[in-house]
Amino acid sequence: MSYVYIKNKIQERELFKKIKEEIGERRGAHDLSHVLRVLKYSYIINKTEKANLRIVEAMVLLHDVVRFEDSHEKKSMRFSLDKAKEMLTELNYKKKEIERILDGISSHSLHSKYKKKPKTKEAKILFDADKIDAAGYCGIARWLFYCSNMNRTIERAAKLYLQELHTVRAENKDIAYTKTGRKLIGNRIRISERFMTELLRDIL
Repeated sequence: MSYVYIKNKIQERELFKKIKEEIGERRGAHDLSHVLRVLKYSYIINKTEKANLRIVEAMVLLHDVVRFEDSHEKKSMRFSLDKAKEMLTELNYKKKEIERILDGISSHSLHSKYKKKPKTKEAKILFDADKIDAAGYCGIARWLFYCSNMNRTIERAAKLYLQELHTVRAENKDIAYTKTGRKLIGNRIRISERFMTELLRDIL
């Protein structure tokens, strides 16, 4: 399932058109290509989960609709939820659909002040698909890109990545909620951990 296939599949959807207008020119770790990769992973996961695809697609397309990669980063979720509700209302999504979509978006982050765990099948798919794109070779590139925007050194970036991984394991946090998600992210985490460890050895 390629990037081009996903883009062609979704490009005529009205919600995607709105997303392109909103974040099409954004650069960095949370650009449009990130959204499309998360969408790809959500489709793969949904082959076995059989969730409501309309809800999953909306959650994925809107999960980072507003993103600050600076000192205001923690405000991203609140603004994304407000913007998502506005867009969904304009496109005549039903009230219950909007509530489900916003709930899923609010539980997709490990770092959000909301500190919510995904409860619905759709929300778990978004969570897992988003975390898959945060690991592996693409995840490494995104993390270093993000840390550069935050004026962090390569050494600091590598240490923070390994520290976060250690914290997640120590606190027994859920890295993935679906069987497919666990399989895909497990392979990528091993790649990321090995790379960051070797990177620190080269630096130090």
